Amino acid sequence: MQWNLKRRQRRDDRGVTAVLVGILATTLIAAVGMSVDVGNAYVQRQKLQTATDNAALAIAQDCALYRNTCYSANGNAPKSTANFVVGQNISNASAEVVGTVSPSSTSVTVESVKTMPFAFAKLVGVSSKTATVRATATWDKAPKEGYPLLPMAVGYCQYLANDYPATQHILLRTDLLSATLKGLIATLNLLGLPLTNWFPNSTCTGPTGHALNMSNGAVWLTALVDVLDLFDVSNMSLCNMKVKIIETMIVSTVSPVIAPTACVNKLKLGTIAMMPIYESYSPLTVLSSSITLRIVGFAPFKITGWQEPGNAKNDATATPSCLNILTLTCQGIQGYFVRSVVQDPDQVFAYDSAAPDLGGVKLSTRLSN
Repeated sequence: MQWNLKRRQRRDDRGVTAVLVGILATTLIAAVGMSVDVGNAYVQRQKLQTATDNAALAIAQDCALYRNTCYSANGNAPKSTANFVVGQNISNASAEVVGTVSPSSTSVTVESVKTMPFAFAKLVGVSSKTATVRATATWDKAPKEGYPLLPMAVGYCQYLANDYPATQHILLRTDLLSATLKGLIATLNLLGLPLTNWFPNSTCTGPTGHALNMSNGAVWLTALVDVLDLFDVSNMSLCNMKVKIIETMIVSTVSPVIAPTACVNKLKLGTIAMMPIYESYSPLTVLSSSITLRIVGFAPFKITGWQEPGNAKNDATATPSCLNILTLTCQGIQGYFVRSVVQDPDQVFAYDSAAPDLGGVKLSTRLSN
């Protein structure tokens, strides 16, 4: 009898163990399932955040470049952009642009929503989780100082006459012939000679509303090194010159038409160079090589050709044509001004929202989520 009792007890123990194992296994499976649901939800949310970041940057770039797809009033184009970008990265998500947006705005905020169904958690009554994320991108910063690819300043009047969206390729002349002819331009105009086609009118209204009478060719700032400590050259053999927006006028008696070899060697077709833009109240004259100027900002210029001694890739469509007269050779950079989102991975420029927007803007690299 005692032996039967012991055997029954062992059977009872095995039964209890089986029940406990069953309960624990169910709990373990549920825990694993929950962790899978939670892990998947986390991954999906991160993907949604990345997609929303990309959507905000895409709309900001449209606005920075003055594209029609920036305007909320244009069939709510920014929302369409947001939904397209988010949809390309993660399925079954929707996106909205918070508020209205246009090129005159300085930021855009995108909000995205995605409902993520749970496979295991629904067994305990939790069928899904809704994730909502936001991202804000800004485009209100323009360069105020830095190391331009070409330390060659362009007159504000010439920039204004050929500003975006003008697509005609122009010639920025930087030679002695150009300087001489610009000194005679007023006389030639009075005589009715057609050389006015070589140089557009050198008078215009400056950014602060005052009248400018200035030469409208380009000036190599390398001729103005160390003037009032407003320019800094770290290594001219690499054409590495720091230029900044300045308020005071600079007077130089050094010829500004000599292109440094190191700068010429950096020329590449299709490159967008941030050109310093200058104002001047006294144009170059044939009697003097002096020039007064001040740097007022930076404008992106797409290079389509050039004419430099021993290095030429002429753009035949650029006007005026680069013509030589006697022993005086035509030199200069060809291309056109654009609006461009500045690609500045090396951070060679400093940016400031107070700097004038002349077409070169930088999107915020830090998105607020």
